[in-house]
Amino acid sequence: MFNAPWSMSPRRSTVVAARLLAALLLALSIFSQAAWAQDPAAPVRQRPLELPPEEVVSFDTKDGVRLVATYYPGTKGKDSVPIIMLHGSMGNRADFHGLARHMQEQGHAVIVPDLRGHGESTIVQGTTKKLSADTMPVRQYAYMVQLDVERVKSFLLDQHRDQKLNIDKLVVVGAEVGALIAMNWTAIDWSWPVLATGKQGQDVKAVVLISPVQSDKGLRMTTATAHPAVRKMVSVYIVMGSGDPKFLKESRQLYKALERDREKPDDPEQMTLFIDERETQLQGTSLLGEPSLELQERIAAFIQMRVINQNIPWKERRRPL
Repeated sequence: MFNAPWSMSPRRSTVVAARLLAALLLALSIFSQAAWAQDPAAPVRQRPLELPPEEVVSFDTKDGVRLVATYYPGTKGKDSVPIIMLHGSMGNRADFHGLARHMQEQGHAVIVPDLRGHGESTIVQGTTKKLSADTMPVRQYAYMVQLDVERVKSFLLDQHRDQKLNIDKLVVVGAEVGALIAMNWTAIDWSWPVLATGKQGQDVKAVVLISPVQSDKGLRMTTATAHPAVRKMVSVYIVMGSGDPKFLKESRQLYKALERDREKPDDPEQMTLFIDERETQLQGTSLLGEPSLELQERIAAFIQMRVINQNIPWKERRRPL
């Protein structure tokens, strides 16, 4: 059990703060019981589970960029929760290895791409041109939203059709500019209409934003928060190091923007919006590397509460004609 609650702005009422704490304690209790039922005394990182090996996969976007990603297969078949993790500017997929492996230990199926111009995702098919994060135009970040993440989801859809995960339980995790990409792509995913032949999108059920910023690389958070589903329906967990005034201010600003249109349920288990102000100067994926912050466990508890505990059955999804 964690000793610290999901912190909130000091202006929030005592009643709502108590609800947040109750929600956290409930989620952690459920997560702890489910994860360690066989051996409640087992240390968190010594679970005796044989995990499928991680796989390096690659695929091309519509504009010919070869994306390289690491895929961590789930262990619960079509009940596996799929998670996309998006690194920050100048980062790469290795930044999320620890969190990805921890989520895989919970049974989730995780994919972590090198976004275009980063890591190994530098080749453009049919040309000798290479993309580099140091020199590529800002518009390439918009293509990360429009093309890169969509292609990653297509990979997960294939896994869904093979009954290896449930795409309707999709979670997206983003750090810093990766949080901007996560939120803007979530708005795109929820913009696809449902056709007579079935769903095309509306699959993202929860988003984890690590040290989110309001704008960067030509992307704006307000573009995402303007979408009704993002404002009202998608569960959001915001976390940052409170020691940096900029990240603290922008995270609270995002929280307030999302809070306006959300219902405030009496039942803590039904809450969909959380802000977690960790007492540290660390930001982004560096937060994940500090064991005392217990951020990996907190993210797992959030997914347990807002995705696993919800009734989201696996449904067949047709391949496009």
